[in-house]
Amino acid sequence: MPETLPTSPFKRILKETGMRVSEDAADALAEMIEELGLLMIEEAQNSAGQQKRKTIRPADIKEAQRRLW
Repeated sequence: MPETLPTSPFKRILKETGMRVSEDAADALAEMIEELGLLMIEEAQNSAGQQKRKTIRPADIKEAQRRLW
């Protein structure tokens, strides 16, 4: 999978644990967050589509989160 999200923010988050962080760990976290984001977008699109809208609104994102968790 080509990298689309920069890994530096994830390195900073991981370093806040106080542990050393491998480059692979930051890459894995970035990839997982990207996949999760795509899943959330799909669910938000479904929510907007059910209401006959083409625009995703914050409420659609919240609904997607509720459905997924």
